[in-house]
Amino acid sequence: MAFVLLLGHEPGPEARHLDAAGVPWRHVRLLDYASTGAQPPEPSPPDHLLVTSGRTFESVSAEQLARTLAPARLYVVGGRTAAAARAVGLEPVHVGGAGGAELVAEVRRQLGVGERVWLVGAAELARPTRAALAGWDGPVPVRHWAVYRAVEPPGLAEALCALPTAALAVFTSPAQVRRFTSSGGRAEAAVAIGPTTAAALEAAGLPLAGALAERFSRDRLGRLAASCWRELSRAGPG
Repeated sequence: MAFVLLLGHEPGPEARHLDAAGVPWRHVRLLDYASTGAQPPEPSPPDHLLVTSGRTFESVSAEQLARTLAPARLYVVGGRTAAAARAVGLEPVHVGGAGGAELVAEVRRQLGVGERVWLVGAAELARPTRAALAGWDGPVPVRHWAVYRAVEPPGLAEALCALPTAALAVFTSPAQVRRFTSSGGRAEAAVAIGPTTAAALEAAGLPLAGALAERFSRDRLGRLAASCWRELSRAGPG
């Protein structure tokens, strides 16, 4: 039986929207996350802080949060990351919609003389973010503080191998795309939460059925997945 494959840490809001639309789905957890235990790259807090995932705020201690993150001007990607920041008492000055590369460009426009920038988050950065950092022309390099890393759950390859090919797989990050393809995942088409994840899918050769272009959220992603499922079902085989 054809199905949609959900790949987040938990099925999340996407499952609710698929259920409401009568779409069959299965779930495989592609990634777990572990704190790196890394210390801040400099003893004093930065002037500007870039954060691409709400998981960042779960991966630093309360003392680091208050001493290192709170004093900076905060730039985040997406509503979920903004909500995670507000949940720990931080208010973003900029909520972007197109990944870490957009944050790098925005902070460069806002950068004052002598001001410092940190990017805090995952150990492995998305390709567009890495490219933006490589092209950085600010007077002081952006410092990368890797506070968490993605790890493979036990038995992932076996779980993916046991599944039939999914009609549609739903991705919420480039890291999921990399883990899915390297672990033998199979899908006829894919849906992405945003342009950075869509670029990762295209680079991996997975057919893209749809991607959110703005206002990124897992609720909207669930509605998009249900819509793409209906379109694929109408199209039929081939």
